[in-house]
Amino acid sequence: MKRYKNKLFTTLLLIVALVTFSSCENDEYWKATTLNFETEVPVDTYNGRFNYTIRILDTDITRMQLLEVRTLNSWLIVSNMVQQDRVTLRLFADGGNISYDYMGTIYADRNGEFAIDDNGFKNFMADVIDAMRYKGYVDITITGTSNIGDGGPLIFTFNNSLDIYVRD
Repeated sequence: MKRYKNKLFTTLLLIVALVTFSSCENDEYWKATTLNFETEVPVDTYNGRFNYTIRILDTDITRMQLLEVRTLNSWLIVSNMVQQDRVTLRLFADGGNISYDYMGTIYADRNGEFAIDDNGFKNFMADVIDAMRYKGYVDITITGTSNIGDGGPLIFTFNNSLDIYVRD
């Protein structure tokens, strides 16, 4: 009888352990998401300069407990230009701690757009997303010069493909 009680106790202990550990769900997971936003930046008709700040908030990044972010790709489209328009560009974020200078000259293609898709911009956006992760928002200042005489506006479309590792 004693041997039967030991087997019964061991079996019950095993069942309790299985039920206890099997009910633990993993609420951490990878999620594919984007961080895309667009803004219109007016151009000074007198000297062609522009200086415009936007605040970026993203609920997917700030709402959940974010454990890790992987920036898969980032690119910027500058649009609303005509064939003769030329633009220089500098971006600042997080109070100037993060910056990006486009070294070339931005000019319109036949669709009135110009795409910036380089590692410098991708690294800039990765740093911006990290700053947003810790503060819940980030301010990006768009500055530059142009020969646009009608005030524009220039349209900046930021595109980012991300994988985020979150815990609900």
